[in-house]
Amino acid sequence: MTPLADRSLAIRLFFSLVICIFIAVFLYSFWWWQQNIIIAIGTGIISSTAVASLIPTATQKWLWHRRYINWILGYPDLRGRWEGWTKGELTEPFRIAIEYRQEGKQISAKAWSASGARAIGITSPIFVERDDTILIYPFEAFRTDTSDSNATHRGIHWLRLTRSHGKKMLEGRYISDGSRNDNTRGHSGVIRIGWVSLGYKEELAYIEGHPWGIENSDRGM
Repeated sequence: MTPLADRSLAIRLFFSLVICIFIAVFLYSFWWWQQNIIIAIGTGIISSTAVASLIPTATQKWLWHRRYINWILGYPDLRGRWEGWTKGELTEPFRIAIEYRQEGKQISAKAWSASGARAIGITSPIFVERDDTILIYPFEAFRTDTSDSNATHRGIHWLRLTRSHGKKMLEGRYISDGSRNDNTRGHSGVIRIGWVSLGYKEELAYIEGHPWGIENSDRGM
């Protein structure tokens, strides 16, 4: 598994663009400006090298989420707020909101749940293989309603991107070393969240009677 889908198309397009820029600058310098052929070749090399160095930075920082560039690069746009449900081995389902910030193939997460826990995901790459998009990232969670250091726990989210009725969904599992009711540590559960918007709220922000990313009747748990 690699951080990107097959990159051969992106690589071919990149080098094709660089070569086209070299040819265009060379022809313009040689025929239009009537420059010496050596100077024209040098101008073409400098121009194409400058563009080649700028394209990766511009793509990673600002252009990656544009529709066609996004398709060429092979990883999806997951930025924004996702809302849904999570259920542990020994708990009833409860609401969770996760907000992702993304820069190219790198993504980071913050999560809030109705159980009183808040989690911060470590920046990790998006994995794409055979049209499957997988998020696997470690997180550290702590309860906001207590100062007990034992309430802090660490774990991993493992989520797959799917679609339901045209809506982006992330579904999967989590594993953590959190405390159990019998004072042992370690448990797992499931997560199902749906994309809501590009905006961030930095909190659970659930209001009774207001729409939620995945409604109770569709939580599938």
